[in-house]
Order: sequence, then structure tokens, then C-alpha cells
Amino acid sequence: SVESALPVGGEKGKDGFGKESQKEDGGLVSLEKKGVTDSLAFRFLDWCFSTWPLNRLIMGQFRSQQADKAEEMGLPWRDEIHRWEQQLHFLEQHRAALTDANLEIPRYYAEAPIHAYEKGNLCWDSAIEEDLWAKLMIAPLFGGSLEGDELMREVWLSETKKIHEQVMQQEWKEEAKAKRVIDLGCGTGLSLFMAARAWPAAPEYLGIDLSPFKLAVTAEKLERLEKENEKEGNKFSLKHAAAESSGLPSEHFDVATLCLV
Repeated sequence: SVESALPVGGEKGKDGFGKESQKEDGGLVSLEKKGVTDSLAFRFLDWCFSTWPLNRLIMGQFRSQQADKAEEMGLPWRDEIHRWEQQLHFLEQHRAALTDANLEIPRYYAEAPIHAYEKGNLCWDSAIEEDLWAKLMIAPLFGGSLEGDELMREVWLSETKKIHEQVMQQEWKEEAKAKRVIDLGCGTGLSLFMAARAWPAAPEYLGIDLSPFKLAVTAEKLERLEKENEKEGNKFSLKHAAAESSGLPSEHFDVATLCLV
């Protein structure tokens, strides 16, 4: 918890965290209301989730329940996981080819158990489950439809396209054509491929992400796309880098998208 310490003065008020504080002559004091995070129940749960054997047990049960829920909704969760696991050899090849060995992964990404995975986004479970979680988590916002994630991204891209058109016409007095499109934090390519549909005439699409595991899944999808349509597949490229420090030249892209990052 965060405590506020204020200098002397005899004045009551609230600090930036909404906690009561008081100034008294002669020194610094701190008054803090006990909240949920101070309760024994919270501390016990926090200890459980921070202890990896217990974390695995709890989250394993949770994931199993969510897989059951997904399959009841018509999403073949376990079959999809099995399909990706059968392709791990090819995914490993993509990961090795895409990984920038010189890239220093930021602490906020490398040390955080994002989405309750022990290694956060730097693992295969996170990568091969991303598309499934996207469908399952967004479905309730669209009446339980498994197409909800795609519908949500369509709305987002529609609004993004409007902004792009306004900026191009008002600031540059040009027609809103996109020559280069970049998707920051592209993950497994969900938004990247939809951005390509939003700006179909662009000759270049780049997906950038900190997880080589997720980039590998995107690369496998691209490989399939190239088999179906080599010309379209060749428009895409992927880069292992942080969105905030990509190493790419300034003003190189006409459109930059960022979704659920």
C-alpha cells in the first residue's frame, strides 16, 4: 500500500490516493484508512497467486472452466490448442528467425506475469491461446457472439480510418491514401490483418511486437496467406521490437494502429 507523509501544520485533508492525512506540529505523521488490500482475505489470496505452485493450480482450474465455457458457446478451444501444438516445430523456426537477440526486453514486459501466465507474453501458451481468449472475452459485449472481437475491431478501425481521412484532408490537403501501415503491439496479427482490409491498397504492412512467440504465430498465419495469395502475403513483414522504441525512421508510416495493448 502507499502511505502519505505530510509535513507539520495541523491540517486534515486527502492525499492523491484518497487516503486521510494530517499535519501535526513537530514531525511527519501518516494516517491511512484500511482498504480491501489490507484485509486478511486479500493478503491470503495475494499470497496464493504469488506462490507459483498454487497459482498454477488455481489458474489451471480457471482455464479449464473457461475452455468448457468456450466449447459450450461453439468455440473448439481444445481442438485449436491441439492444432497449434502440432505445429510447434514450425513455430519454433519462426520464433528463432524473428527473435532479435540484441533486443533488451523492458522490465514491465519481461518480469510481469501478464494474463496470469508465469512468463507473461513470453511463452507459447500465451501465443496460441490469444485468438481464443479474444473471442471468449469480447463475446459478452456483443450478445455472446463469437464474432464480437472482430466486430469490435471493425468499429475501432472504422473510427481510425475517419480520423486518418480528416487529418490527411485538413492538414495535408491530400487524398487519404495509406502507403505504409504499422500495427503496434500486433500480437498474433488479429488487428494487423484487419488493418490490411481497411487499407487494401497499401503496399506495405508491418507488425511489431515484443513477444517473438506471438510473432511466430503471426508468421505461420502469413505463410498460409502467401500460399493462398503470394502477392498479398508479400506485403507483410514483422519486427521484434518495442512499440515505444522501434528503431524505425520517423514519419515513415502513413497509418499507425494500436489495439488492446
